[in-house]
Parts: sequence; structure tokens; C-alpha cells
Amino acid sequence: MNYIVKIDNQSYTVEIGDLSARPIIAAIGDERFEVWPELESVRPAAATPNGTHPAVPHQTSAAPQPPSSDLAATAVARAKAVRAPIPGTIIEVLVQVGQSVTVRQPLCVLEAMKMNNTIYAPHAGVIANVAVAVGQHVKHSDIMIEFAD
Repeated sequence: MNYIVKIDNQSYTVEIGDLSARPIIAAIGDERFEVWPELESVRPAAATPNGTHPAVPHQTSAAPQPPSSDLAATAVARAKAVRAPIPGTIIEVLVQVGQSVTVRQPLCVLEAMKMNNTIYAPHAGVIANVAVAVGQHVKHSDIMIEFAD
């Protein structure tokens, strides 16, 4: 999805990848960035009539509200699986079932559009399933790694 971001009267088009993936991949022109937002702050904006998504400023309130149980359950389900942020080919698997990992530890490397993309652990945990192998092609949102409960 695309966002229009205005900084000092200059507008930039920012392409944002899968919001449930960690890290989220953001592209501005030919530059790619890994974004590691806190889980509660990820909120997709409504699309405008031209198909772009306007940037929504982060709003804070005097007393933060806990997430609803439905939102919390969805967040837990998403946290158990690491999905492919883009289609590509697995060129390296860096973990195995039963291995303990730390937050941001490299899990695998995904080659897409002649670029190597290291996929990092969104949180600490134990690997329950490695659903990919070297040479395997993955589609966007395919499950690559799963964490134990």
C-alpha cells in the first residue's frame, strides 16, 4: 500500500509492505527500509479515492487503552508465524526446530528482485517449525517459520 508523507512541504510516496510482517519493509523510491513498529501502533489507514493511503499521525491519549481480546488474539496468532514479506527464493535458513532465538535474530535469507533480505525474529521464543528450505520459492504471506506457544 502507498502512503503520501509530507515533510517540510515536500511530498514523498512511501510504499509499505505487509503490516503483519516483522520487520515491515518500506520503500521510498529505490531505497528500502526495515521498520520495527511496536505491535499496538500498527493501524492501517483507509484508502483515499485514488488508491493511496494517507499518512496518519500517531495519536496519543492521556490513558492508553488495552487492546480488545479479539485484537490481542489476532496479535498472538500473527506472532506465532513469520510470513514472507515479499515473494522470492529462500537462499539460507539460519535456524532449526527447537532452537531458542532472541528478538531480531536472523531466521532466514530471502532473495527477491536480486536483493538478499534477511528475515529477523519478531520476538524471542523457540522455533516450532521451519516451513521453508534452501531453494524454495515463497509467495507473499507464506508461512516460513513458526514459534512454539
